[in-house]
Amino acid sequence: MAEEYVQFVAQNAAPKALSLSTIKEATNQDPVLQFLRECIMKNNWPKVSMTRPYHGIRHELTVIDDIILRESRILMPTSLRERTLKLVHEGHQGIVKTKRLLREKVWWPGIDQAIEQLIRTCIACQAQGPVSTPPPLHMTTMPSQPWQTLHATLCGPFPSGKSLLVMVDTCSRWPEVHVMKSTTSTAIIKCMKTTFATHGIPHEIVTDNGPQFTSAEFGTYLSNCGIVHRKVTPYWPQANSEVERFNRTVEKAIRAANVEGKNWKEELDVFPLNYRSTPHCTTGKPPAVLLFGRNIRNKIPVPPTSTPADDIPITVRQHDRERKEKINSYADDHNRASSSDVKKGDTVLLCQPRQTKLSTTYDPKPYIVEEKKGPSVLLKRPFERQIMRNESMIRKIPDGKDVADAKKRGLQNCGQQVSEEKKHEKQNEVSKRPKRVRQPPDYYGQS
Repeated sequence: MAEEYVQFVAQNAAPKALSLSTIKEATNQDPVLQFLRECIMKNNWPKVSMTRPYHGIRHELTVIDDIILRESRILMPTSLRERTLKLVHEGHQGIVKTKRLLREKVWWPGIDQAIEQLIRTCIACQAQGPVSTPPPLHMTTMPSQPWQTLHATLCGPFPSGKSLLVMVDTCSRWPEVHVMKSTTSTAIIKCMKTTFATHGIPHEIVTDNGPQFTSAEFGTYLSNCGIVHRKVTPYWPQANSEVERFNRTVEKAIRAANVEGKNWKEELDVFPLNYRSTPHCTTGKPPAVLLFGRNIRNKIPVPPTSTPADDIPITVRQHDRERKEKINSYADDHNRASSSDVKKGDTVLLCQPRQTKLSTTYDPKPYIVEEKKGPSVLLKRPFERQIMRNESMIRKIPDGKDVADAKKRGLQNCGQQVSEEKKHEKQNEVSKRPKRVRQPPDYYGQS
């Protein structure tokens, strides 16, 4: 009865698309399994390297029709293990379920590690994984003097169609808010000229990658003024957090004015006054004190004060550093931040916006890392322009056969796409001259 049971298991344990004859033939061609089969039949287990992985389970091994079984599972030959892994992973189940499915029918030494490696290098599985944890925060160094570095961005548009140009000084946290009808580069330059006429020209301006800030006109203006333009990583507003956080405060003041029935544009003249004279939570000093060396007068009477010349490098810097360390520690613990091991030459997947229910978390077409600067990573795909993203938006793919195949398919697809685009352009060419109307001549007045 026992032999009949083992025979039944051997006949029904083979994975789909694999037959017992195939397994038997591969077993007979595997030198390790041939030697192992002799050890099982003779019950003689010499201490050699070939039998070492099987020595601890030697009492569970049996031979039925030249096929080795571990209890009710087939011991797969080395030549069929990769094929078996692909069969059980056809439905792209996770690591746990794939292990359960495979353990029910087959076994070999290191089967769990083989499954984990297979799924980690599977492009289809990795593209649907969860979003990577954010990297540790990189706090900026406080400038040595006020009004050296400005962060600028646009806020809006609001229901009236107006937008706001917001600029914040990195050192003093002094804000400048301008109501704008147009958000073109010309309009932004006009507002900046007004601000710079009051406070002077800064050394550096940090902006996002909006078309107003990346235009040639805006770049020429900054170059003529001797201002260094630094653009943050696309789709990563945290890199421009100084001004983005102030935008939330401005929007709150506008909503409050709307609730009270006030003109929000007039309220923007009152709100900055109180904000500039209030001690900032990061520096511990009002923005006006750090920028002008004195606080500005508001509706609440205060005694005149002055800031000593050495107050910024001693107290403010210490307060700023301690506050940033607390924020950094809290944010890293809250987000479970972890450093990325992405380096130049790695194959990665890029997080993409979810357009439909079937959209994957990551774009299944891999990118190659061209360069890494801090948390920013420069990516490139064949026949496409370079893009820069934050390292939290990418997922590194270990080297594997699926990655090589994906690279090859990407080259072929990109080549076909370029050929089709050129063909389409030729078909859509329109002649600049009018087309001549042609018809056969009339003979003897007959038409």
